Amino acid sequence: MPYPGEVRPEYEALAHDFRALAAPFDLTVDESLEKDLVLVATSFEAIDRYVDAVSDGADRARLCDAILGALREAIAGDLPRGGLAATLAEIRARLVDLGAVDAFVAHLARFFVRSEALRRTASAGEFVRCVLDEARCAAEMTLLVVPAGSVGRGARFSRFFRVLSEIANLVDKLHDVRGDWSRGEMTVRPGIFLHGRLLAAFALRLPSLLVLAHGPVQLIAWGMRYVLPGSRELPSARSHVTSAPMTRR
Repeated sequence: MPYPGEVRPEYEALAHDFRALAAPFDLTVDESLEKDLVLVATSFEAIDRYVDAVSDGADRARLCDAILGALREAIAGDLPRGGLAATLAEIRARLVDLGAVDAFVAHLARFFVRSEALRRTASAGEFVRCVLDEARCAAEMTLLVVPAGSVGRGARFSRFFRVLSEIANLVDKLHDVRGDWSRGEMTVRPGIFLHGRLLAAFALRLPSLLVLAHGPVQLIAWGMRYVLPGSRELPSARSHVTSAPMTRR
């Protein structure tokens, strides 16, 4: 695990992105908060990688239960061999310090439910709802490590970050649905209708994001790197924070 030793470059970029996004809201991302953001992102990536590797739904559900149990009770007996147990122990220790274990587990449990529904639904509307709810869960888990007292305009930043996370996951799905379909990771068929629903949800949220932002022109310039075809590192509150591996497949 790259925390707290060597940090993977994408997570360093994630922390820098978060710093730039938070600065207009009077949130200073110091070394301690940067480490927490990297730790959350690393945990998201590890959970996502292990869960996505399980093709059987029942086995996937057992793994999700084991992950939740390890976070809730520090029991790693049912986890697979590898780095996942160490990663979960690391994030749990930090969440204990923050008094945020229960909240993190609750959001992660909902994320797992919505992620599984996203895999199984044949409805474009339900697919989009799951995409949005995944992003909200990841945003809430990320915000748990952000000290509320250090945010001068904390409520506004939290609203901004949640909307940004939703938009990030929508854009990510617009890039990914055809590949997800070809790999058998979703049931709803990609096409004009599904892309239209994703684009409509994006369009509905963009005005709110720009209103909430301090410096919308700079935000648009920053975001264009991720909207254009071929981009793969969209900041969301999974990595979102800002590049949510929890919401990217």
